[in-house]
Amino acid sequence: MPSTSSHANAYFHDILYAVFTVLLRAGVSAKRIANISGEALEAAHAREYSKAPEDPHLSEVVASALHAWHHNRDFTDKYGEPKALHFKSKAPSLASLIMREDRRARPLDVVNAMKRLRLIRRTRDRRYRPSGRVAAIHALDPVLAEHVCHSLGRMLTTVSANTGSSRTNARFIERSAQVQDLPREKLREFRDFANSQGEIFISSINDWLEARRSRNGKVAKSRTTRAGVHVFAFAEPVNASRKASAGATSSTHRATPAG
Repeated sequence: MPSTSSHANAYFHDILYAVFTVLLRAGVSAKRIANISGEALEAAHAREYSKAPEDPHLSEVVASALHAWHHNRDFTDKYGEPKALHFKSKAPSLASLIMREDRRARPLDVVNAMKRLRLIRRTRDRRYRPSGRVAAIHALDPVLAEHVCHSLGRMLTTVSANTGSSRTNARFIERSAQVQDLPREKLREFRDFANSQGEIFISSINDWLEARRSRNGKVAKSRTTRAGVHVFAFAEPVNASRKASAGATSSTHRATPAG
């Protein structure tokens, strides 16, 4: 975390800049963003003095429901593939799957979001199946914007917790690997390599987490926690004045996603 006031201001400016850019591209108006910012600040301030339970976030329910659809035996066939499910019918149904993941969720809202994002498809007998093994979203959407904001918040939480802990074994991994001078013709090669290695890493983490989940309420909710990792690769332009500081990490630049 930046230690000086000027560096901290630039650091947090770029964090908010990134969030606001995602929201604008998702179609949220500047006025609504201003309202959201005020509401979020009030909620964050109130949370410091309250332990009231949070409402379920749509992006998290969508992700957890799709994940369970691929891994929970109640919703997979004998080949380990996701079953085709009616929205509402005798169990198992898509609504029951969603409610199992979060009883506060509104199944219709979740299914509508899945359809809008093309994460599920309709079968001939009017049931639903996941569109693929990976929940890939290819267009900016309020659900994706929410997901990005949660991911950013989690990264900041990890950084804050790590810098506030004196015990090395109590810190979560937060690492980066980057160079300042990768030839542009190598970008596709890097993207393919990063994607393949990332898939292997995520798959291993997912298998580990799945093997240790609390099943069927065997552990009290108050004794469980959300845990995971988030992996992403990036490419961005480098100003000539910054090439001299290769290897240093800066928090005052704005990333440009690779195509």
